Amino acid sequence: MAELSIKTIIEAGKKSLEDKNYWSALVVALTLPSMCSRVEYADEKYKGKSRNDENGVWYEDNRGVIRWHDRRAYVKWCNEWISLGSKSTVGGKLVKNEYYKDSFLVSILGENYAEQFYEMRCNILHQCETDIEHGSGLPIFFSIGIGNTHLSKECIIQIETICDEIFRYAESWIEICHYNDLPRRQYYDGNSRDDRLLYNKLCDDSRADYLLEQHNKELNRRNG
Repeated sequence: MAELSIKTIIEAGKKSLEDKNYWSALVVALTLPSMCSRVEYADEKYKGKSRNDENGVWYEDNRGVIRWHDRRAYVKWCNEWISLGSKSTVGGKLVKNEYYKDSFLVSILGENYAEQFYEMRCNILHQCETDIEHGSGLPIFFSIGIGNTHLSKECIIQIETICDEIFRYAESWIEICHYNDLPRRQYYDGNSRDDRLLYNKLCDDSRADYLLEQHNKELNRRNG
């Protein structure tokens, strides 16, 4: 069967961008830090003692259900991974050990671009809303095919740029952390001959099981 992973989502976002399906690409891009942060901070060391523990990224409620501080996780991941960091090796694994804000993103979004990405994600996904402010307080307008520009009364941010940057950093995160074993979920892909073959076999088996059950009921009736 086909497999769904974060890398699959990145590739889907890049394909949307290539196909000039810009809003779809932007939604995928702005959702990626949510996915990546859930993997990055799932370790017990990021667990808070309670809902009010400001040091935790997630916690368990009274019923033992894991609750995430979504904004905290999202912004933390962006600050650490959508950044210019040096690489070192610890235990044979590449890690980033110093974080510097991406000067290009700072120039178009301001110093708090991690928070800006989160606001973009929430506004677009939950409200289909694009009212976002630059760090300088100027309103931001998205653009397609127009460069990133600061004017006296507004800032224009190119969707393609935002997508390219997030896709690039998300791919780097996968490479650096060796997350080739990221969570994967299987699904049926109708474009795959093997998936269609498997699907048809499962349907046939299910139908055969049902018919056998009906047949056995009839046998039991006749045999009293």
